[in-house]
Amino acid sequence: MKRPIFLLLFLTGALFAAQGHIQVRKSSDGTFTVLRPDGSLAVYGVANDNYSQGPQETMPYICRKYYVFSEIPATLLKKLAQLSITELSELSPNEVEYLNYVFDLGQFGYTLEGKRVAFLKGRRNYFDDEKSRYLNGQDRGVGGSVIYLLDKNQKEASGGYDAIVDSWAVFIQPTKKVIDRLVRHNKKRGHWQYGY
Repeated sequence: MKRPIFLLLFLTGALFAAQGHIQVRKSSDGTFTVLRPDGSLAVYGVANDNYSQGPQETMPYICRKYYVFSEIPATLLKKLAQLSITELSELSPNEVEYLNYVFDLGQFGYTLEGKRVAFLKGRRNYFDDEKSRYLNGQDRGVGGSVIYLLDKNQKEASGGYDAIVDSWAVFIQPTKKVIDRLVRHNKKRGHWQYGY
């Protein structure tokens, strides 16, 4: 079932790429990176073994690549240990650098610098959990981490966010459901925040 979906996506992407509309690249993990004409980026794939309970449909997402602390540079871990999360909606330079690395966004030519990022389970919770696990000698960071990179229409629908981070996710959800979840929560709180 996976092969026809990937083949269709690849052939469609190749056709548009040939016409100069989008660029498509297949990664070694079986996902497809799509660079749209407006500069937005999407990674398409189906649920992998870690998310076997999830829906088998294509959707834009990037799973966290580096979970094991020994695979993360010591300089970043030192910054993580000293991290103090503020209530500001913008990510700090250290947060940007850390997330860019663990999600390996550089391989797609993408960075979270200057971007608004929502965390479905709370930014403070995400980094406090990551920091606590590292300082307590655990060997792995926050599990089930997925980042959804939003296109222009999705950004508008989300309330102005460029990306949404989910953690401890049992399965990967379609981006629309993730946005709806964020919007419902923020409306319930009466204002737009950086996630919950």
